[in-house]
Amino acid sequence: MVPYTADVYDYFEGPDDTVRNVRMFSNTKGLGRVWVGFEHISYCTESCLELLSNAALEYKTGIHTHEFETLDFVENAVKKYGKRPLDVFKQFNMLNHKLILAHCVWPTPEELRVMAEAGVSIAHNPTSNMKLASGVAPVAEMLRLGINAGLGTDGVKENNRLDIFQEMKNASLIQRAITGNASLMKAAEVFKMATANGNTALGIKAGQLREGYLADLVLIDATAPNINPLYLENSVSAVVYSAHPGNIVAVMVNGNMVVENGKHVHIDETSVIKNAREAGEALLKRIEKS
Repeated sequence: MVPYTADVYDYFEGPDDTVRNVRMFSNTKGLGRVWVGFEHISYCTESCLELLSNAALEYKTGIHTHEFETLDFVENAVKKYGKRPLDVFKQFNMLNHKLILAHCVWPTPEELRVMAEAGVSIAHNPTSNMKLASGVAPVAEMLRLGINAGLGTDGVKENNRLDIFQEMKNASLIQRAITGNASLMKAAEVFKMATANGNTALGIKAGQLREGYLADLVLIDATAPNINPLYLENSVSAVVYSAHPGNIVAVMVNGNMVVENGKHVHIDETSVIKNAREAGEALLKRIEKS
């Protein structure tokens, strides 16, 4: 859980609320974790960033934010702080292996090298970056430099379909399209981004079938027409380039089944959809009145 913070705009939680949430959930047992999060450094004052940095240090948690998403955001950081984003993170003792940056579309080559040396992780959101015309993150170069890059979807309004299969395929194909190199971002590399790399960024022992790791599994229908013909030799490529959420038959989280026969075990999907429609209708009515 990352309660996004800003004290320049009032539609995010304030820094005091975030620190309170981090304090409240920092010692929670189980799989849930809470990190310090803020939307953009340009949305925060210096006092806000200092408070959040100290909270992350005190409660031994990580920091997540969106940065280098667009050229405008980079320019806004320079206007506000007189320096580029990585220098701001360094100023507030955030530039380390517990920092996860979403997007990272517009870093310079030197900034990529700095991130690699500092151990910063990246949450790559290819579909959101395309939808918002943010640009194309230099993910192939990040991986070449040894930067740990995982995959994300961004929010619903920036993506529509929160689908990790879609992100895997788009992550691979867009790098090939912009470079003209069809050998980049092979299926196995992208699959690792969607599994092991994300968990590495979060400090969770999961995403790999290894002793001592969480038993987190996604089972796919191997008879589905869209991923056939399917063999052991092409199984990873089939998952990355051909599979979709409709192929999932079961999901296990820490050894517990949460999806069986394609249906959630603990969630009433009909009620969730009904509530979502009602909330959407209420929102549209408020927009019409405004």
